[in-house]
Amino acid sequence: MLDSRYPTERARKISASAERSYNVRLLAPKASLASVLKELVRSDERILVVTTPSVHKYYGPLFRELNDRGNASVHMLHVSERRKSMDAVLEVCEKAAADRLDRKAIFLSVGGGICSDITAMAASLYRRGVSQVRVPTTLLAQVDAAVGIKCAVNTEGKKSGLGLFSPPKEVIVDLSFLRTLDAGQLSAGFAEVLKIAIVCDKRLFETLEANPSLMLHDSVAAAPESLGNVVWLSIGAMLEQLEPNLYEDKSLARFVDFGHTFSPAFETLSAYSVSHGQAVALDISLCAVMSWLAGILSAADRDRILTLLGRAGLATFSPLVSPDVCLRGIEEAMRHRGGSVNLVVPTGVGNAIFVSDVPFIEAMVRDSVRWLARNADVEARFAPRNCLRAEGNGKIPCNESDEVNLFHRQLRTTLGGA
Repeated sequence: MLDSRYPTERARKISASAERSYNVRLLAPKASLASVLKELVRSDERILVVTTPSVHKYYGPLFRELNDRGNASVHMLHVSERRKSMDAVLEVCEKAAADRLDRKAIFLSVGGGICSDITAMAASLYRRGVSQVRVPTTLLAQVDAAVGIKCAVNTEGKKSGLGLFSPPKEVIVDLSFLRTLDAGQLSAGFAEVLKIAIVCDKRLFETLEANPSLMLHDSVAAAPESLGNVVWLSIGAMLEQLEPNLYEDKSLARFVDFGHTFSPAFETLSAYSVSHGQAVALDISLCAVMSWLAGILSAADRDRILTLLGRAGLATFSPLVSPDVCLRGIEEAMRHRGGSVNLVVPTGVGNAIFVSDVPFIEAMVRDSVRWLARNADVEARFAPRNCLRAEGNGKIPCNESDEVNLFHRQLRTTLGGA
């Protein structure tokens, strides 16, 4: 018989929060990465270095130097965006198990965003979580993928379908890795730099606008200090946006999602032949034109955005950018953002707003696609490489219409009040 002095239902609140912090540092040009890593990791801590064949090809001596204390092993990931899957995550975990690593082990990723994401997920799962250190080797990873706490892998037909929050112990940015990137990889990284500059950092945008040569491959060797300043400004702006809401538990409206509403659909539709950075650039272009057609962004700022994307070697239009594909992107974004699309559109260089009126967005998408199809590659003010084309003539037929018609003027109030 129950004692009547006690209720039948009982509860106790448990605090499940954990104090977590991590460092992001940009190495000086002549700093020794191996020395920095060995200072960070004690000699009695074992390291699993996760890297890729292309990185190992150029930096084999680095890995040999890391293992001079006999506490490091290397696992080579043979992955691409198409093979960024849970199978790859399990592969890393199985390597750690084969090496008999304990809970004090450290997973060290030395590679691009794909390598970083896979390693972070594996570190979070192995023995219910071990420490991880990230050394991003691509510009995109250095300014975006590796500096936050999110990581994900792709699932069947869905970009980043499975993921989690996994704070690293340290992120070490070494610009010397950029010397081995090709022009396309560097351009992809600058898509993320321009993303954050357009919505958050006018000074960063104007720095690149005044010195577009910093976005060329030669700048890695010719102007490392200037490029380092650009990278650090970009990282700083990114972290300022992320830090107050790292776990996305305060809001699902984030300015850093600029360029990431339609771009996942572009990537998956192309079977990942279009890089993440290029897809982001296409998304940025579309959103800039949408904002201009609604009378929120000036034509001058529209051109500044499209021109700087072109100078970074990024396309501003592709046959992938169709209304149907974009509407698919809106639907998926709403599922991911708690039922609201939270579309980020620029109101000027360095400023942006959120728009969540779906019928309005759908209507604007259609006219913006028409405008880009008609204008993106017809004038030299944009870049000669600014139009990704499909096989054949690659032309998209579009209906001629006024660029800013009565419909757009009627809807400006809707966007302005969003």
